[in-house]
Amino acid sequence: NRTSTWQEGHAHLYVNGRKITRLYGPWYFLDGLPEGKVTIMVTLNSNRHEDLFHDGKQIQATVELD
Repeated sequence: NRTSTWQEGHAHLYVNGRKITRLYGPWYFLDGLPEGKVTIMVTLNSNRHEDLFHDGKQIQATVELD
């Protein structure tokens, strides 16, 4: 088994709390969003899918669309 490292990994994309896909590149075409308010969150994860943290906080970004 390989040990996780913060230098390697990918991102997870969530829409309204539901994981949509893994992200390995700088962009992703996201279509077919539901009507109304939508919360989009991206987290950084190790290659073993563990959440990555910095100074005790999960590395993630969230945006709400309406």
